[in-house]
Amino acid sequence: MLKSFAVATIATLMLAGAAAAQDASAAASPSGQIYRVSFANVDPVFGGSIYFEFDDWGISSYTESGIGGADSPGGTGSWDAEGAAISIYGDAGEAPDPGDPLPPAPAFQLFADGQSQVRCESWPRIEVGASADPQSLCWITSPNVLAVERTQ
Repeated sequence: MLKSFAVATIATLMLAGAAAAQDASAAASPSGQIYRVSFANVDPVFGGSIYFEFDDWGISSYTESGIGGADSPGGTGSWDAEGAAISIYGDAGEAPDPGDPLPPAPAFQLFADGQSQVRCESWPRIEVGASADPQSLCWITSPNVLAVERTQ
């Protein structure tokens, strides 16, 4: 009986350890996360909120109501993992197309002007529904970001 209790206890500890490791790896990258980012009233966002969605390696942006009709009002980017470190790369803005009535996607709006990448030594853990101070986040360098909330 003592032997079966010991085996059950070890199995429980192993499962708990595996679950903790899975939680830690989920927090170790931005994959599958969405953030609502609020901006100051400056060009090209003009005080709006933009959602930034991190998929397996890319970053897209969208709004619920649209800002000026742009497809990607916050720009686009990509990310990659290097051990625990995460590098974020912002795409440059698109050139205007004279025949297109919609504005082109701007440069990646999470970065300060002229910046194209950042490196985070680890991905910050922000729970769904929680907010974070933008100045404390390694992946936001734009002075125009006012608030950040994780929505997924």
